[in-house]
Amino acid sequence: MPIFLPLAILFGGVALLGAAGSRSKRAKIGAPARGRAPSIQITYPMADADETRAFLEEIANGTARANARILGDDDPCCAECAGVEYVNLQPYCGTDRTCQRVLDARALLDAGQGTCIDLAAYDAGAALAVGKDAHVLLETTGDWTFHAVAMIDGERHDPKPTESGCGCG
Repeated sequence: MPIFLPLAILFGGVALLGAAGSRSKRAKIGAPARGRAPSIQITYPMADADETRAFLEEIANGTARANARILGDDDPCCAECAGVEYVNLQPYCGTDRTCQRVLDARALLDAGQGTCIDLAAYDAGAALAVGKDAHVLLETTGDWTFHAVAMIDGERHDPKPTESGCGCG
């Protein structure tokens, strides 16, 4: 018998409500600020780690595509060039389960810090905006742990800062 865990995602003022393995239902709960893409907050785990990784990867890639539309010519070419600080995932949903909040490009730049998913989605979005082939890939790093990287024109770009600095500009 499958285990169904409740799942709620806030996206664009719409809560997607459902359970792992079920179809999502939508409920309007308010709109994001005008002209701004929303941030997304996800509480997990789902039925298994592979399902959770795939789900988070889809959210990250959707955010990258939104970022490609948000970013302009004056925006930095990557999160590292923007001076955004990499931070490890912190459970901040007010629950006893792990939570991931995904920030769009503007929210990330405003916050000045983000997780690997936020930074990889920014980097992939910036690459998409200039016509490169890019997506976010979540690598499994342990039991129920993942690390997001941007794949840009077939090359792996880890969002963790490097000593050599940004190479995109």
